[in-house]
Amino acid sequence: MAEKQSEPKEQGPRSLPLFRLVVDQARVTDDVLNYPYEGSGTTEDPFIVTYIPQDAGNPFNWAKGFRWAITSVVAIETLAVAFASSAFSGESPVLLYGILCI
Repeated sequence: MAEKQSEPKEQGPRSLPLFRLVVDQARVTDDVLNYPYEGSGTTEDPFIVTYIPQDAGNPFNWAKGFRWAITSVVAIETLAVAFASSAFSGESPVLLYGILCI
């Protein structure tokens, strides 16, 4: 009997380890290198660089909870930096007194 050829199923994005998502900002994989981007790479017809379909580095392909977790961590870090940068301003006169021994 003739075997039926199955159509290739569209797979979900290949997952990248969290360490690589955070540390390796370029995330250049073989899929990214071998993707046929639009354009010819000249000044008149430059490459149109977009996320490739099912790219693991595309934040829109991440789970909603994971995106919210990343957003929360970045928001808390931003708040911590704001507090840490202004922590010394209240103690400036005391620090100045201690340094200059006035």
